[in-house]
Amino acid sequence: MRSEIVLLRHGVTEGNQKHWFYGWLDLPLSEEGEQELKELGGRGVYPELPGATQVFTTGLKRTEQTLQAVYGDLPHKEIKELKEYRFGKFEGHSFDELKEDPEFMKWVNDTSYEAKLEGGDSRGSFTRRVLTGADILMSKHESFCRRTVSQKNAKNAVGPNGAASSAREVMPEKYLDMRAQLLKLPKDMPAEKEAPILEGPTTLVVCHGGVISQLMRYWFDRPNEEIWEWVPAPGVGYIVHLEDGEPASYELFGAAKDTVQGSSEN
Repeated sequence: MRSEIVLLRHGVTEGNQKHWFYGWLDLPLSEEGEQELKELGGRGVYPELPGATQVFTTGLKRTEQTLQAVYGDLPHKEIKELKEYRFGKFEGHSFDELKEDPEFMKWVNDTSYEAKLEGGDSRGSFTRRVLTGADILMSKHESFCRRTVSQKNAKNAVGPNGAASSAREVMPEKYLDMRAQLLKLPKDMPAEKEAPILEGPTTLVVCHGGVISQLMRYWFDRPNEEIWEWVPAPGVGYIVHLEDGEPASYELFGAAKDTVQGSSEN
């Protein structure tokens, strides 16, 4: 069975604009961030959600507002395990403001991945939390797919003339290779772009750059690649195509081949 998970990074906030570490600060989108999302929508960047779609955010304002700006007032639930890296007492500050702080620099240079910032995560605890969230997400996606198929089979059991009917199979589009492209800042995207096509039951998750990177590295077995290589620009993301419940391929939406990687703040 074919299905999709759409991972959408929230739009730009004051934290992005000022290059803050701000993972758990509940910042709203900036005015520019909201406008940028609307402009991206007008350019056909976002995939049209099929009728069989479930939606999640992390509950933080920036994910809630991004969902509203892109897709409107959709019913949704939260997966709090997919919240961004928590920087504790250092949230709301930039690297330049913190580079002389011994505690902060000890965390920056830590190679054990278990050094914690006061009130925050270690790299190891963040990874473990996100992977727990990944398991929750996948379980909810699989359950949703089963319900969708069951409802579809019941609806299609008898056709309009009394004969059994079945859904038309659609051949998948040729999937894009992420290695053949870089991420594009939204303001530099082409004015018009054909929206990606979703072909099966879909789960949309509006979350955060670091979280999306962890999920992609986990699902596609790339644990040793730098986290920054997988962080999408604000307001764009990935479509993960699944076959029989397993991530099989992916494409980056809102990107072009001659692009510049977006900011990696949270």
